[in-house]
Amino acid sequence: TFQKMSGNIHSLWNEAIGDLRKRLKTIIYDRRLPAIEATVFRKERIKVVFFVINLGMWKNDKLFRMFLDSGRFDPYIVTFPQRKDDPDTLRKTQEELRWHFEAKGFPFIEGYDFTKNEYFDLVGFAPDILFYVQPYGVGGEEFSVDKFMRHSLFAYIPYGIPLNDIPKLYNQLYKNICWRLFYPTGYSKRKEKERLYTRRDNIAVCGFPFADYLAEASSTHDWKDPDARFKRVIWAPHHSVLKSDVLDYSTFLEIADGMLELAQRYSSKIQFAFKPHPLLKEKLCRPEVWGRRRTEEYYARWAAMPNTSFTDGEYYDLFMTSDALIHDCCSFMTEYLYTGKPLMFITHNKEKIAGSVNDFGKECLKRHYFGSGIEDIETFIDSVVIGGNDTMLGDRKSFYEKALRTPGTGSVAENIFKEFSDALK
Repeated sequence: TFQKMSGNIHSLWNEAIGDLRKRLKTIIYDRRLPAIEATVFRKERIKVVFFVINLGMWKNDKLFRMFLDSGRFDPYIVTFPQRKDDPDTLRKTQEELRWHFEAKGFPFIEGYDFTKNEYFDLVGFAPDILFYVQPYGVGGEEFSVDKFMRHSLFAYIPYGIPLNDIPKLYNQLYKNICWRLFYPTGYSKRKEKERLYTRRDNIAVCGFPFADYLAEASSTHDWKDPDARFKRVIWAPHHSVLKSDVLDYSTFLEIADGMLELAQRYSSKIQFAFKPHPLLKEKLCRPEVWGRRRTEEYYARWAAMPNTSFTDGEYYDLFMTSDALIHDCCSFMTEYLYTGKPLMFITHNKEKIAGSVNDFGKECLKRHYFGSGIEDIETFIDSVVIGGNDTMLGDRKSFYEKALRTPGTGSVAENIFKEFSDALK
């Protein structure tokens, strides 16, 4: 009992010290910010770095193009390696990113040089503005915000609409020191402002960049069979398959084999796209879960069957050409609502899901069909997807107009870029 009490006291002490450091850094940066801002926006050419972890988290093509086409900004893509990934995964991800961005003509810099086994010297590169991919995990390692707080501005665009009220995800140092946070909804701004230390109003509501992609998405996608008789269903399982995961509500391990069997049974009616979270494969490959051999075989089956496919990377065309989504991924909970199409959340604990998201997330969940296993999924497919009995269609449309539509008359990218162009005046 004494050891437990001592451990709790030690934990609380470390938390208090960490909180004090965060406050002090915020105060120091807030005082320094006006001078940094004036220096940066007086420059003839302003160097902007957009970090990227993987393609699934990148939603800023249109904004990047606006920076690239401007007369004052020099934007660059820099990969942000995840140390928890194995070297092969890191190398493959970076190669995919290079191919993707160079094909678009975007200036690309590898964050890690595998031939030299060293990180890119970003400090020497001297960026004026940095867009980090995530607001957490940026206080250490080679690309730490601490290395740039004397001379750089920071900005943040969430890669998803914040739906979880997990305390440690709020009030991050990065969010406090950001010159601007570009948030998708008024709700997300109000929720964040309740927690931030900074007294500056550093949050602008500009809409969700995902909406720009859907507006420009192709009406075609590389489904295996273009025959119109097929309905097209996406299955997008999250990576939370470990007991230690914060969002430990996944049913993937329970329904994985059943989903393959379901795809076989509906081979004449449904095309399925297997769209797993990018981190799922790495977790399944762990010896205590499936191991690499079983995982590779499973992914290969989805790629090989005549009415199924494995999809990673960008998914905007996939969304727009699909008929429905089956998932347990928080970001898709909102993103797919932008399509207006039916979606089903798979979980064995509906109450836990509702309890893990904020009020906005609860509103998104209300526009979902729910299921916990293969039988529920089959009912959803038969009734809603094939039968057309989509009882939530009208409610989803009204929710989009009320809560998701991009503010103003322009695109999300135009709303965000305006903040920077206004600062140049």
